[in-house]
Amino acid sequence: MQSLKFANKPPFPRALKGERGMILMAVLLLLIVGRAPLPAHAQQDLENSITVVGEGQVSATPDLASVNLGVEVLNTDLSQAILDVESRMNLIADALTAIGVDPADIQIIGVDVRPQDLIDTRTGALTGQLVYRVSNTQQVVIRDVAEARSIISEGVQAGANIIRDFAFGMNNMEALESSARTTAITSAYERAGELASGLGLIVGEPLNVEELDITRGITTEPTSALQAGAGQLVITVQIRVTFRARVGVQ
Repeated sequence: MQSLKFANKPPFPRALKGERGMILMAVLLLLIVGRAPLPAHAQQDLENSITVVGEGQVSATPDLASVNLGVEVLNTDLSQAILDVESRMNLIADALTAIGVDPADIQIIGVDVRPQDLIDTRTGALTGQLVYRVSNTQQVVIRDVAEARSIISEGVQAGANIIRDFAFGMNNMEALESSARTTAITSAYERAGELASGLGLIVGEPLNVEELDITRGITTEPTSALQAGAGQLVITVQIRVTFRARVGVQ
């Protein structure tokens, strides 16, 4: 790239002819504009502002649940261990569908095979033989939370010895999240108004909005987590908003 060099004379030549002269003039003009200070009103926008964090929280009764049910077996014969797990998993799926669970709501989510050294229980020494720990887990979606306890019980009776990650949920989670955001925005405006009032300022339009966090949790009684109506699904949203602020009378 050709560099621009200036002699010990004024930086602007007396005459710049042709297309090249026009290009050089445009470059010089851009350099001058780029170094120009920000207008006073732009600096004031950055200085005359209020930043607050608003929080919105909504709750609703869960209308669905999920649980992971599975089978784990130990056997020195790997083939037999796999057959045992598959057989019991089929029995569990059949038992659940028999009481009304949609087969589409039963999905395998994990299969695991882990070889381990077999230990002599009398001496505690390794025998040199392997034992295989084989497990299979499936997620069951429960469309009627009132049936959660009976569905899990049915799965255990059919052979499940793994119960993990029981959770409540909602069919329309997006609507709850949207409601929580709206509440958070209202909270931010109210907080900004309180601060501005104490400082003799007026809150203007938002200059910047950022969602900081969104959490989803369930409030339950410790002894009744699997019962219908045991708790409420709670969604909390936090946002940070910067508002323009100016001196004046509301």
